Amino acid sequence: MLEPLDSLFRHIPHDYNEGWNAYWADIARQGGSLYPPGDSPVANNYPPLSFYLIGALGKLCGDNIFAGRMVSLLSLLLVTLNIGLWLRAAGTSAPVAQFTAALFIAAFVVYAPDYVATNDPQLLAHAFMMSGTTILWRYDFSRKAMAAGACLMVLGGLTKHLLIPLPLAVTAWIALYRRDRLATWLWMSALALAAALALVTWLYGTAFFHSLASSRTYSRLLSRRGVIRVWKTLPVVHLLGVGAVAACVSRLVPSAVRRFATLTVLYGLCSLAIGVWASSGAGVDRNAFFDFAIAACLAVGATLEQLRSRPAVFASHGDNTLLVVAMVAAFAASYAVEAFVQLPRELRLVAGEASREAQYKAQIATIAAAGPGGAACETLSLCYWAGEPFAVDFFNYGQKLATNAIRSQTCERVFAEGSFELLELDAPRSQIMSRRLPASCNHLIADRFTAISATPYGTLLRRQHIHPGAEPDEWGLDEVVKDLAQQRQCRQRQQQDGGRCPLT
Repeated sequence: MLEPLDSLFRHIPHDYNEGWNAYWADIARQGGSLYPPGDSPVANNYPPLSFYLIGALGKLCGDNIFAGRMVSLLSLLLVTLNIGLWLRAAGTSAPVAQFTAALFIAAFVVYAPDYVATNDPQLLAHAFMMSGTTILWRYDFSRKAMAAGACLMVLGGLTKHLLIPLPLAVTAWIALYRRDRLATWLWMSALALAAALALVTWLYGTAFFHSLASSRTYSRLLSRRGVIRVWKTLPVVHLLGVGAVAACVSRLVPSAVRRFATLTVLYGLCSLAIGVWASSGAGVDRNAFFDFAIAACLAVGATLEQLRSRPAVFASHGDNTLLVVAMVAAFAASYAVEAFVQLPRELRLVAGEASREAQYKAQIATIAAAGPGGAACETLSLCYWAGEPFAVDFFNYGQKLATNAIRSQTCERVFAEGSFELLELDAPRSQIMSRRLPASCNHLIADRFTAISATPYGTLLRRQHIHPGAEPDEWGLDEVVKDLAQQRQCRQRQQQDGGRCPLT
């Protein structure tokens, strides 16, 4: 966690989603349209709640990306806390609950380090879901607890709509073990969900539902890679989590532990099925299996509590203390070794943060010189920090083109009509193309733009204009910035008195 925490307030993009979420948070705060038409070069396939929350916090701290990073980090800690509280409410001992919570955060940082303190709403959605579930168990499914739990789960769905494994597993568990509460749970959940759907329909109309089902390509290869990755990263967690299956049927295990073990199995099966399907979509990362990682850690807790509370496995008298201690020590040693191996890399990253930030700030300054509407970025955070409007959503626009949801001729309108002077691509200078766009768009970009600067993190291109006696590649970057400033001033005059800007 060293590098994510060190870069928490640095102008260093973590991933594509950071700038994307920051832009939509700005639009939500300013009262703009969160769900544009289908032929727009930008798209929004997330529910709206996180944009309003981050937009409000971003106004207070002055930067949506920094606000989102803080919320994501706090959400990760809240999910960890809820794991411990939920296990205690379900009847496990305090040491097992504390260890399972520690196991989760260690496993998460190993499995998905790029999501630690990153401006992405997924962990916030998990925090809502886990808080609602903890309240259900903590207050023994009282009417107030079920009302609060249903509302918190719906808020989680309004933050990230694919987080349905936990609500499904909880509903199935209530049907098995708390049937007297099932009808109340169902009508309260249905009422909260209906209210949420009515609200978003009133605010956004049918565009909301069309946007959530936005175009995306799917591949079995991506799904297979996702499953292999989650298995290779957390094999011991999954293997020991299987012990929860034994706890479901063992009559030697206390009733509370057996029931909780059943819930972890239901949760694991639902999250695995949905994770396999979701991970087949383009652009879906390790987050498809976050629910599965949580379920696996909870299952480990159920397994440890089963061993701690049942008669000895190896002797007719005594307990399984040594076995439990050995398993806990194995986990601790495994992640201690992982931390030791990763420490040099993390320290190198931290040592180079200032240099990386300086390079990014130089690009941001050049982009800002183009003036509002003068640039488009594939690394959206750069244009966000430069004060540029949201011009092109490279990923969703590319997915629309790839699925023929819009015609490829729109590339000409988006990239070739002089809509902006600068283009930033997440690619090296030797390969001027976007991996998020189809070949037709990339050919047009290569024909109309030329590289003016490059860093290990991306390339900045400028639109080619008629300029006798000099090739754009031969210009110095200072001259480019100066010329962009002149173009901006000319456009401002043009808006005031209708004059024309000369080609440069």
